[in-house]
Amino acid sequence: MLGHSRGGLVVIEVAKKHPDLIRSLSLADVQPRLELPETEENLKALAFRSKLFADFRRDVAMGDVEGGMARYMNALSGPGTWESMPARRQKEFLQNVATVLVDDPAPPTTDDELRKFNFPVLMLVGEKSPPAYGLLMAEMRKRGDFKPAVIIPDAAHGMFRQNPKAFNEAILSFTSEH
Repeated sequence: MLGHSRGGLVVIEVAKKHPDLIRSLSLADVQPRLELPETEENLKALAFRSKLFADFRRDVAMGDVEGGMARYMNALSGPGTWESMPARRQKEFLQNVATVLVDDPAPPTTDDELRKFNFPVLMLVGEKSPPAYGLLMAEMRKRGDFKPAVIIPDAAHGMFRQNPKAFNEAILSFTSEH
């Protein structure tokens, strides 16, 4: 199974509830809900995410849905991301605005649940992704005893669009091995 971003939260839930269905799990820039110590690094990384969602909800409440989505996407994947998207892709994002307005819909994932993943796990993080992704993927790695994340160079959250060659090579290499 492969999951990116909030889709990664879905595949984590499937893996937790039905591990017998999983042959391997690939997670790209996923932010699971984990119990984290309140270190400066953790608080800073998670504050970015909280501010990102709060700013977007404020923009939508003020009626600036498209501007808010542009700022949201540019913060996740780099300046100009929204502006460079085809109009049909922008429309898809705008149609899914309600899913971004929900604050952290995923249930918590415990260390015990991660340790029960008895299948290979590939984690991918964009080199330029917001810090919370790398932090949470690193925490998952430690708690589940997974291999370190593959860093997709010259890419942020939209890594499969920004560096499809590196992203696809990592996925294909992993899935052909497992």
